[in-house]
Amino acid sequence: MSTPFSFADQHFELDSSGALFWPDQNCLILSDVHLGKIQHFRKNGAAIPLQAQEENYLRLERIISRYTPKTLLVIGDLFHSEWNREWTLFEAFVNAQQLDIVLVAGNHDIIAHKHFEALGIEVVTDKQLKNIQFSHYPDHDTVQFQISGHLHPAVRVQLGAKEKRTLKCFYRKNKQFVLPAFGYFTGNARVNQREVDEIYVIAEDEVIRI
Repeated sequence: MSTPFSFADQHFELDSSGALFWPDQNCLILSDVHLGKIQHFRKNGAAIPLQAQEENYLRLERIISRYTPKTLLVIGDLFHSEWNREWTLFEAFVNAQQLDIVLVAGNHDIIAHKHFEALGIEVVTDKQLKNIQFSHYPDHDTVQFQISGHLHPAVRVQLGAKEKRTLKCFYRKNKQFVLPAFGYFTGNARVNQREVDEIYVIAEDEVIRI
């Protein structure tokens, strides 16, 4: 389910959900959840089943139950685009949680911050914990250790003699570490394996370094 990982002299767990758990800080870190995206597409005429919407909340509940963190740190794109009917479901989810939620605002977090803050969510442009900066946008030339999202990374892997699949992944390049999209209904961007230092691919319920 998870794989130990060291970064910036800190110890983490890479979870097969796409989350990152930091035991020392009792902090669960996610990126690119994109709640509300399915309602956004349905509003614009896309015939996407509502079961896909429910899957995002089930995934969140499972990962929070697994690690029981003190803090949930979302590094961007928690709620997708403008207000829609899913906001009511989002409110209910947040109000049911017994933890602190911090949102590092991403490009899709365009709802006024006061609405997140009314739910007790702290909204910031970036977050510094220990010697690591948490930002939505990656900077592969950063001079300090940074953990980000935004890119929805994935990698093409060979499965057996004939089958290839594109799988979500975590990756490190220099002092930058990038998380995959946590959301159920998100696209991916292919990573060039020759341009990064480490790749951890998510293969069903395992995280494997390749």
